[in-house]
Amino acid sequence: GLRARVSDVRFAGNRLIPEADLLERMKQKRFRWYNPVHWFTGAGRLSEDDLRADAHALQRLYAERGHLDARVEGPELVRAGGDRVALQFKITEGVAYRLASVAIDGVTLFPSNDIARVARLSPGGAASMTEIDAAREAILDYYGNRGYILTQVRPAIDAAAESGKADLRLQVKEGTQSKIRDIKIRGNVVTHDEVIRRELVVAPGEPFNRSRVRTSENRVRNLGYFSYVAATPEPAEEAGWHDLVLEVEEDRMGTAEAGDRKSVV
Repeated sequence: GLRARVSDVRFAGNRLIPEADLLERMKQKRFRWYNPVHWFTGAGRLSEDDLRADAHALQRLYAERGHLDARVEGPELVRAGGDRVALQFKITEGVAYRLASVAIDGVTLFPSNDIARVARLSPGGAASMTEIDAAREAILDYYGNRGYILTQVRPAIDAAAESGKADLRLQVKEGTQSKIRDIKIRGNVVTHDEVIRRELVVAPGEPFNRSRVRTSENRVRNLGYFSYVAATPEPAEEAGWHDLVLEVEEDRMGTAEAGDRKSVV
């Protein structure tokens, strides 16, 4: 098909979120003929992958601000002359919901007040998916930092468009406590295990700690050797134990540097 540049992005139906906020969230950028940098960098070149991601990102922005029923359609491509096109999104904003009530179910191992305090949600605030997701992660951290790594938290929202209010229920399924039996590293070809292990802040024999595992994951990622790093628990044969599996994928640039350092690690 025709190679095209995006000269304009238009939104129909946005009243409560400014156009500038919507544009800032998008990966697809506009081509500006008066900007000489755009002529040499390919700025504004139409990317179908970016467009698919942008429609989701715009809908997510509305959900972050309590618009749980918002819909984003498009974009529709409109010829703007030559190799240039304009994008048009159709937005149905819906209601900006407020939390009418917050309930947490399924907590038996710890005081319910402690879990509610960690969640940091209270009636009257915006029904923001960002804050709801943060509450979910905070509860998972609370359990996970105490060894309950398989705990699940599922938000259930009952929203009434007529009143603009939403009832939130966080449903907790408590896991069982577990310790780290072994740490397994997979996917490294050039980089020595020792290079990775010295970045870890967890060790075999310790109770699983979700925050410390995440810190270890980030420290390995920050080495710059890997394009992918993920730490996951794997069941061991003994009850109450899991192996920590660290999956990595070496980056070509990072692999060369790691190979140069092999003699000193």
